Amino acid sequence: MSRRARVTSRGPIALAALVAISWLARFSPIDARPEPASPDTELSVEMPSGKKLGLLASDRGGGAFDRDRLARAAVVALPELERAAGFPYPRDFDVAIRVHAAKSDCGGEVGFYDSREKCIHAWRGIASWLLVHELAHAWFLEKFSSERWIVEGLAHHAALRVLRSRPDLGDEAWVRKGFVASLDAGEDVPLSSWSPPFPFPPGWSEADERKKNAFYGKAALFFDLASAKLGEAALARANARVAALASPVDAAAYQNALEKENASAASLVPGWIRKGSYAEACSPRALRDDDGDGLTAAEEAALGTDPGKADTDGDGRLDGDEVFFYRSDPLTKDAPLPETSAEVTDAEGDAKDGVLEADLLVVRARSDGVLLGLEVETKGGFEREDVFWSFSIDVDSGQDEVILGFGRKHDPWIGRTKGDPDLSRVEWRGVSAFRVAIDGKRARVSVPIAALTSQSPKHLKIVAYSTIKGGAERGDDAPALVLDVKR
Repeated sequence: MSRRARVTSRGPIALAALVAISWLARFSPIDARPEPASPDTELSVEMPSGKKLGLLASDRGGGAFDRDRLARAAVVALPELERAAGFPYPRDFDVAIRVHAAKSDCGGEVGFYDSREKCIHAWRGIASWLLVHELAHAWFLEKFSSERWIVEGLAHHAALRVLRSRPDLGDEAWVRKGFVASLDAGEDVPLSSWSPPFPFPPGWSEADERKKNAFYGKAALFFDLASAKLGEAALARANARVAALASPVDAAAYQNALEKENASAASLVPGWIRKGSYAEACSPRALRDDDGDGLTAAEEAALGTDPGKADTDGDGRLDGDEVFFYRSDPLTKDAPLPETSAEVTDAEGDAKDGVLEADLLVVRARSDGVLLGLEVETKGGFEREDVFWSFSIDVDSGQDEVILGFGRKHDPWIGRTKGDPDLSRVEWRGVSAFRVAIDGKRARVSVPIAALTSQSPKHLKIVAYSTIKGGAERGDDAPALVLDVKR
């Protein structure tokens, strides 16, 4: 099987992961590199507070590939976590990650922070964003609060803030979408009176799993909503206030810290924490994105944008793109940035034994240095539901390699390969900011460059191709186009 066929045959598996949190981390890893012989990876991290942390990642049967992948993700995430938490790294020991081959070594979960052994136990297939959550427990654990919902919710919230600044580690809106789905699917519980057991007891059922996911989702989204309504700075100051106390806080003490920063915090707590139902002001509806612009209803209310209009100011940029990628005001119409573009034609097509009629005709690309726009014209169109369309993107001649995929009946997905020959180890994930519009025989794709690579690329080499579910492929000899990216 060719390299690209192996990539896209994983697409249906990855797409199924979009519906709930409990499936987000089952796939294999990102950031592939050749496996070194050393059993450990030792690195150092400069923190914003000036502290230098040591980081030791150990292979406990998970494999050197995953060990190095997680170590590199941790080096990127730790400084961002310190900023998101609101106070310096509070531990008197360095960071250790032990990578295991089986989930049973992690209490049945994909990973957990072990305060006794002063390390993170991680399953080899843990997704990058979930590792960020476990790293956040260095700030939010038993020394911070005696309440499980507070430490879990703040750790998830801090991880979401990291993804907002580093989308190459994961997609914030996609993760939040999973949290909201878990609230709809699971039994609602008062956060202050119940928490999931750990490790899971014998006989753990699907209903128990849904209830657990609802607990995690509700805890995380409480702080997401608090951030939108009170301001991220107020939440960070409240965290710093609590961290300075001599003993862990309960729910009442944490609420008091929030109210000292913003009096309106009093309206947030009762509906989410002390009742088994949601108050109207704190409904999960406030965390949905009905207009598809990348902002929740609560964020739209805080910003003053129109929750029913994806581009409030009409400047051609979605409100969420303006906030997260362009760093511009979604209420003020902005002039477009200079763009570069490229086009390649494939008039003969690449038919192989008549496998597909949807031969590629034209591939176009454009970029303003922030978003990448791609367009494909085909002979046969995009009607077949068993066909997946993909773009292979080589960043600066091998610095990074990214696979984008989509289909008529499937959400977009993305995988980063970094040139690794074993593509079965690539972590596939959905990307909310990866948008596809199909019109007859033409498909248009838009994705933020920051979600593709942590690099600041100068050139992108792009090849478009199609694959039938199961591995049969078209376009193996399709021509490539090279796009100069404006910075």
